[in-house]
Amino acid sequence: MSSSNSPTKIQNPTSSNLLETAEVVFIAASAVGLAASLVWEQSVYAQGAIVISAAGNDARPQVDYPARFANEVGIAVGGVTRNGLFGEYSNRAGSQAINYFVAPGGDGGRADSGDVYSTVALSQPGIPYRYFSGTSMGVPQVSGVVALMLQANPNLTPADIKRILAETANRAV
Repeated sequence: MSSSNSPTKIQNPTSSNLLETAEVVFIAASAVGLAASLVWEQSVYAQGAIVISAAGNDARPQVDYPARFANEVGIAVGGVTRNGLFGEYSNRAGSQAINYFVAPGGDGGRADSGDVYSTVALSQPGIPYRYFSGTSMGVPQVSGVVALMLQANPNLTPADIKRILAETANRAV
């Protein structure tokens, strides 16, 4: 994913077919152009890919954009702590029904071993890993689960994936 706030175009340079490159698209950053983001997500979704977005880290009662589009396309991901509790930082699903799941996002606050050990930009000097927290840390984990589901059954549609995740998710959080 690019570091800009504009939607990322994911495409095989030798083909116009998006799905030859990606069947799982994750978004872990806020979108500036909401209308453009929704059009892009709808386009990706219509081609059979599933869009997975971070819910946001403002402790709000509803998800932030682009995850708020999960009611139309894709999945929103909130964060849980290492103890399986809902992260205080994580935006909640809100009152509108959306496809909302949680994954480990760290404890929040001070970056320490209670958070997720993740990669940093290669342009930053030093060790290429640091502790981070937030819903963006959970997005790759949900994306990985979806990728494994597609490896096991490449014929799954985005609707199948959301249904299976909902039917098998731990509802304890």
